[in-house]
Amino acid sequence: MFIDTLSLKQRVIMTEKIMKTEAKDGEIWSDMSSNENNPCLNCGACCDHFRISFYQGELKSMGGYVPDEKVISLTPFRAVMKGTESGGRCSCLIGEVGKSIGCSIYENRPSVCRAYHVWDENGIANSDCNRLRKKIGLSEIKNMN
Repeated sequence: MFIDTLSLKQRVIMTEKIMKTEAKDGEIWSDMSSNENNPCLNCGACCDHFRISFYQGELKSMGGYVPDEKVISLTPFRAVMKGTESGGRCSCLIGEVGKSIGCSIYENRPSVCRAYHVWDENGIANSDCNRLRKKIGLSEIKNMN
């Protein structure tokens, strides 16, 4: 279970594929299901491609939840997940991209990871997901409706 140090959870909307948590400020966080309907569990392309940078206030030492030992400081205000400084594999990604993957800090991942949506609020597949999936030889994610 996500440790809610920022008191962000107000309500949870469950579907077969994704759990969305809406924060008090209206921000939507994504938590993917852990069953076979989760397209992320055989992909991991986003975690192997993007630079994952975020506000240092999310670090455990600053009262947040992201483990300090998993990041590098970019500026006095920004941090980046190790391995992604120039785009590349996040050090917290476990498994083989395109086969079977997971995140070693999933419950404590940074906001940029929580906010990355496979589908938008209308059930439309993320075009970046599909572009990266194609690059590693996976089929496209279909729209939910």
